[in-house]
Amino acid sequence: MTTRAISTFTFVSSWIGFALDKSLVSMRDLCTRMTLQGINLNLSTFSKASKIRESEPFEKIIEELTKRLIAKKGKADARAMFPIDSTIITLTSKLLWEEGWHQVKLLVMIR
Repeated sequence: MTTRAISTFTFVSSWIGFALDKSLVSMRDLCTRMTLQGINLNLSTFSKASKIRESEPFEKIIEELTKRLIAKKGKADARAMFPIDSTIITLTSKLLWEEGWHQVKLLVMIR
């Protein structure tokens, strides 16, 4: 069976769905669910896409969500919430690396 590259929409939607869906325990769970829904997504294709895919769509999403948060809460009360767990460490690391931040430790602070 030949696999082909996944679209940016499928890739971004998959990452967001995986990060937000508590019923998904692993990337394998995500790929199984996508396959059951008729979307051909296998783990190796998704893993390769994670390594080579541009981070621009994620940056645009974060910028838009930040704008909406500030519009809703006001700048003083807007606090960006960013989920940090093992499912998005690779993506976060890539985003930071592309921005020139190398060897960064991620800390979560709750106020």
